[in-house]
Amino acid sequence: MLGLQPSALDYAPMAAIIIKLRTGIAILLFGAPMVCWAPSRPTMPDPPKDRGRGSGRIRRSPAT
Repeated sequence: MLGLQPSALDYAPMAAIIIKLRTGIAILLFGAPMVCWAPSRPTMPDPPKDRGRGSGRIRRSPAT
């Protein structure tokens, strides 16, 4: 199909444009799932249900 790929003479000056276009498309394809994923994950972990034994106070070892 004519027009989908540049000719050999036109390709050299357009190389930077094509690289930037492909990079931009890759960034958009990577960024779209990230934008959808970010609000779906919790901002803080749920607190543990069972804290275990003890009062939770930090105890220092006795001096010798």
